[in-house]
Amino acid sequence: MKSILVLSVLWILCGCATSPPDPIVVTRAYTHVVNVPSVMLTKCVAASPPAIDEYIKSDATKQESMLTSYIATLLTTLGDCNSKLDAITTWQSNQNKLFNEPGD
Repeated sequence: MKSILVLSVLWILCGCATSPPDPIVVTRAYTHVVNVPSVMLTKCVAASPPAIDEYIKSDATKQESMLTSYIATLLTTLGDCNSKLDAITTWQSNQNKLFNEPGD
């Protein structure tokens, strides 16, 4: 009886002396899909030049006016496209700051 008591005490002491199991580390990876806003993806459509028949039938002043108007329209379209490009660049920079911050 004494030996069973001694063995029980030893077993309890040995059980208390064992180290706890290693903690389980759970790592989760998240993928963020971020799309470019559709407003920034519309194509820039260049204006058509003046109609050839109308251009030929016009006098020199009217031809000059037609070409000036056409060039002004093209420059406006170019400015709109550059604005979209700037907006995409700014948006991409903000997305990189948002998802690539240190400490994540």
